[in-house]
Amino acid sequence: MIQVLYEDSDFLIVNKPSGLIVHATVDKSRENLYDILKKDQPELAILHRLDKDTSGAMLFSKNPEINKDIQAIFDERTIEKNYIALVHGEWEGEKGMMEDFLKKEKVKNKEKMVKVLKGGQKAITYFEKKDYKNGVSLMSFTLETGRMHQIRVQSALRNHPLLGDAFYGKPDKAERLFLHSHYLEFQFQGRLISVTAPLPEEFKRYF
Repeated sequence: MIQVLYEDSDFLIVNKPSGLIVHATVDKSRENLYDILKKDQPELAILHRLDKDTSGAMLFSKNPEINKDIQAIFDERTIEKNYIALVHGEWEGEKGMMEDFLKKEKVKNKEKMVKVLKGGQKAITYFEKKDYKNGVSLMSFTLETGRMHQIRVQSALRNHPLLGDAFYGKPDKAERLFLHSHYLEFQFQGRLISVTAPLPEEFKRYF
């Protein structure tokens, strides 16, 4: 059962579980969020993506007539997207900004973002350390840009990979990738839409 966080005539925002892919892959037998929701919402459109192991708030359009207009909100970066994450080690500083230039490369047949000195795409993330306990920092990240794996790679570049992220960090005993799409806020046609996805219980066991 997928938890609905917000719904009106134009939008559907759901709380995506960790471990569920967003859309269909070559393997048609794999369950995906889009097909689950589309059974009851045939005109549903995906507006952004979350990694398979990321949980939390995800926005869909229900009205094909607004798709171009709402996509402009993402392109112009006027939608606020906030994430909660658990990272290894004590993060240096309470608040700040991370800025890197990232480029997509193939590593062992998988796409991976790497830092580059020339070329690449600018990635900007604002961070706030919320707490630190037993070798783990509870972090809030707000995206200005939306590059693939942005929070994961930028955290790892600062020697604080996310718990459960063996791709950019090292294997650990975490039961999942500890990254959660916590908050979405945007204005559309005079409406302010603001949605918070509650933290999963796995996060609460650490803090």
